[in-house]
Amino acid sequence: MQLNRTPRLEGLPAEGDGPPGQRPALPPILDAVEVLARHGREPEPQALVRGMLHRGSKMVIGGGSKSYKTWALTDLAVSVASGLPWWGLETSPARVLYINFEIQDYFFSRRLGEVTAAKLAPIRPATLDVWGLRGHAAPLEALAPEIIARTRDGGYGLLIIDPIYKCQGGRDDNRAGDVALLLNEVERLTTVTGAAAVFGAHFSKGNQAAKQAMDRIGGSGVYARDPDSILTLTPHEEPYCYTAEATLRNFPHMEPFVVRWDFPLFRPAAALDAGRLRRAGRPESVPADEVLELLDEGGMSAGQWFQAVADAHGIRSRQTFYAIVSRLLAAGRILKEGRGSYSRARP
Repeated sequence: MQLNRTPRLEGLPAEGDGPPGQRPALPPILDAVEVLARHGREPEPQALVRGMLHRGSKMVIGGGSKSYKTWALTDLAVSVASGLPWWGLETSPARVLYINFEIQDYFFSRRLGEVTAAKLAPIRPATLDVWGLRGHAAPLEALAPEIIARTRDGGYGLLIIDPIYKCQGGRDDNRAGDVALLLNEVERLTTVTGAAAVFGAHFSKGNQAAKQAMDRIGGSGVYARDPDSILTLTPHEEPYCYTAEATLRNFPHMEPFVVRWDFPLFRPAAALDAGRLRRAGRPESVPADEVLELLDEGGMSAGQWFQAVADAHGIRSRQTFYAIVSRLLAAGRILKEGRGSYSRARP
């Protein structure tokens, strides 16, 4: 049995009301008998990443500052667009839109080329689109109508928003209500377009090994409760390796696994024990190459670079940091600019 109409709520349109492009009407109330009947005849949403992500779902990838999250998201986009495995997990091919708010177009195109070349990915027309919006960041509720207008009929299966904080506007990342409003807008995108939405989020500061996986993401705890799939990347005691842990709403439990950073991709490292997370300890154990990887391609101040290293590795020794910087300078791998800023040396 189905009720004919849902009662109107204050401020919301009744079913069939409102011009196109506005929020849709509330769905009808259903009798449980109808819900059970629907369960038996409706197919499960397509799994874009086997065991981890359905169409229409939300997923967050959490990691420390400069922990290659954009590389991971680029790899995900290429993998789904081409139907190739992502970190050893099977994917179902679907059209992808990568919404890039942070990386300059030139550098993003280089990254995309490096990922597709490394994966031998056969990217064909109308499988992967990139929307470069650096310099056009705005609150997501202001951008959502334009995103919906451009994607509603595009047949997209996956939307990647990188990074999500560029869509916060004036919201406070630590206030549950503000973050809930932001993620409600992400959910609106998935509901209207039918695509999955994936975004990255930063860990809180300090070493994360003693925390539960879903509690490592910084800001409001809503980031750890709202998404359907939560994937965290926590530094492993083995250099260049991260333990991937998934918290899943709609899939069976997935055992943690290890991925190794092998520029420009993360690759499965099945032989490593996922439980051996890096603990806060001697900063000398951080390789110079890994410190260099945390230096943004556009350059960083010494303070910004040190904070990125501290967040990623749980170290607090500036003396050791500057010793590594001195070695990188002597090797000609970085350049020191005016006022204590650094950039990578050109090959």
